[in-house]
Amino acid sequence: MKLFLFLTTVIFLFASFDNTANKKTILIIFPHPDDETAIGDVLARYASTHTIQIIFAVNPPKDTIVPIRQKEAICSCEQLGIEKPIFLPYDRLDARDGPREYFNRINALNLDLKKRIEQINPDIIITHGPDGESGHFEHRIIGSLVSQIILREGWYEKYPIYYLAEPTFKTDEEQKGGTSEVDMKYINVSIKYTDEDEKKCIKAYACHKSQYNQLEHHIAEKLADTTNTTYLRKLHVSFDHRTDLFK
Repeated sequence: MKLFLFLTTVIFLFASFDNTANKKTILIIFPHPDDETAIGDVLARYASTHTIQIIFAVNPPKDTIVPIRQKEAICSCEQLGIEKPIFLPYDRLDARDGPREYFNRINALNLDLKKRIEQINPDIIITHGPDGESGHFEHRIIGSLVSQIILREGWYEKYPIYYLAEPTFKTDEEQKGGTSEVDMKYINVSIKYTDEDEKKCIKAYACHKSQYNQLEHHIAEKLADTTNTTYLRKLHVSFDHRTDLFK
């Protein structure tokens, strides 16, 4: 009996170790706490089988709302069942302080992100594409920086990049509201999620009380979309070498 219990324990421990060892890591790199809600349903779907780590890059040290937003992001990640987020202490990614300060800040952020990617060593990276999801300039900049690092370091094969992508359904007039979309023919990833995943995402929404002053409206919009699908676009690099622009 003792031998049976011992062997059962050993088998259980090895099985647990194997599950942990086989867990893939998804690294999300966004500028702002609350950006994770754009992909919250997918994060909830993968949370039980993958390690999911989020980096929020823009957290101005002197901004009094930053501690509030960070607490809300921690709450959101708990609701989604993913790791506690990493907050980098970078100020706004614009040139209001002059070009010298801008380049100093961008260069420091570049080095920091490179170091974090190496340390976390993810299986894939999700960030913003050139459309910036909502069109926000810091979304576009963060996505560009991450892409630049991957291409500069020759990490394309090691760390595949996936961009958030909203299919083009809106008219040019509706686009003026701030969203930025991608033609469906360029979207090469569609992830289905369950109603339970959606409920977790809605709970994550509710954490961001300082950001969503129309929470009920956002929830109603999400529930109205019954496709339960999130779209992404995988960065593709062709290795074909050309010696002419048109051939």
